[in-house]
Amino acid sequence: MGVFLAIPVSTESFGQKSFTIDFEEGNSFTVDFETSFSEGGECCGPYTIVERFNIDNYSYELIEPSFLPIFSTVYISNPD
Repeated sequence: MGVFLAIPVSTESFGQKSFTIDFEEGNSFTVDFETSFSEGGECCGPYTIVERFNIDNYSYELIEPSFLPIFSTVYISNPD
C-alpha cells in the first residue's frame, strides 16, 4: 500500500533544492538535494546530476542516485 508523488524539478537552474511534504495529521518530511549540470556525451547530450540527497524524519531508499529523475521509497509507518 502506498502513494506515488511526482515532484517536478527545474532542469534550467541548478544547486540546492528542497520540498516539504505535509500530511493532514500534521506530520511532514523534507526532501533536500543538490543538482548540477553535466555536458554529457555524444550519444546522450546534457543531463542533470544529483550531487546530494536526503529525506528527514523518515527512513528512505534512493533507487536512482545519480541523475534526474530521482526515484525514492519513503517508509512511513501506519499510525493505526
